[in-house]
Amino acid sequence: VARRALSDKERLPKVEAWFRQQAGARGYSPKELDEVWDIVASFGSYGFCRAHAVAFAVPALQSAWLKAHHPAALYAGLLEHDPGMWPARVIVSDARRHDVPVLPVDINTSKAQYAVERTGSGWGVRISLSTVHGISDDEVARITAGQPYTSLQDFYARALLKLPTVERLISIGALDQLKGEASRRDLLLQATELHRQARTRPGPGQLPLSTTPH
Repeated sequence: VARRALSDKERLPKVEAWFRQQAGARGYSPKELDEVWDIVASFGSYGFCRAHAVAFAVPALQSAWLKAHHPAALYAGLLEHDPGMWPARVIVSDARRHDVPVLPVDINTSKAQYAVERTGSGWGVRISLSTVHGISDDEVARITAGQPYTSLQDFYARALLKLPTVERLISIGALDQLKGEASRRDLLLQATELHRQARTRPGPGQLPLSTTPH
């Protein structure tokens, strides 16, 4: 509270009067009070108390060490926990500037959280499944539990996702490893057909949806 008062020109005279009265009562000379007050008053322009300064210095040094020795881990942690100091695009841009690749979402390698992944030249950051717009925690859990997948049919049958989620994953390239010579458009058409077949396929003791019992 006192530190903030030092930067308020209206409150500063009251703080000075209080300081001089309290310090003078302890036997300090007017000259000493003048010298000390000059330091205290200038501190109000821009200053931190020691505890505040240490609280900033410790994580700053830790982060600098991580960035020098384990940059991919630092970037993954920043993207996952989102401290709010920088937008994700700034973190990604800085990672690439320091030769740390940011790898896209992939249904065979992405996890629920951002992760560090070995690349040909070192370590990169794999974007998490949780960042996909509209995907639920349950869907993420089912995808990661079934990894790896060998085909779109295998993925559709075991991940049990809603069609819009599958379409979104295809559109952002998360299933590119499974498409072979096909295009993303081909995958979208296949997903629609798989969804249609799943809706009309009879379960145990049931008739297809397109069949009317006699």
